[in-house]
Amino acid sequence: MTAAVVPFSPRLVRQSAALGIDAVAQKVDENLLELKKHSGTLTETINRVTKVLNIGGSGAPSSGGQTFDLGDVVYETSGAAEQWRAERTCDFTAATAPSLGIVFAGLAAVTGGGPGIFRVRAGGTPHAADGTEIARITVFAFGFALVTYRSTAPNPGAVALLKLTGQATAGQTASIKGVSITVR
Repeated sequence: MTAAVVPFSPRLVRQSAALGIDAVAQKVDENLLELKKHSGTLTETINRVTKVLNIGGSGAPSSGGQTFDLGDVVYETSGAAEQWRAERTCDFTAATAPSLGIVFAGLAAVTGGGPGIFRVRAGGTPHAADGTEIARITVFAFGFALVTYRSTAPNPGAVALLKLTGQATAGQTASIKGVSITVR
């Protein structure tokens, strides 16, 4: 498992190499303006970004799956120990492959320079920071910034909890909101 802040698809990397940095920056600006033009609530914007991230790339999930929208609630953690923040019930049997595609998007921040760590876990005990880690997002941003993660993880093959946990450096606070997790 790898930690990532912004994963790029191989297609984007090839296009970037061919276009040069100025053209890539212009394309990113155009895409952000398009998102802004059509943006609604924070949740709608995050869901749109998640759909963009689902296209192509290593670890991209197949079509279908379950998306868990944790809403615009701000989940904060302020301790060196990992803390439970939210959970949903997920039917992992719906994915027939031995591996799951995981797509995570949200807005995260940390005070004092970080790092803050947010994990997605499968299984475990209700309201506890346990279960199998299937995604890890490390945050260093002082103000809220978009964080994304896309990869694969072993499929638990059962109905189980899908959890969000958080951890901060002692004396600091890590926050995340607008969380969307897609499992395929």
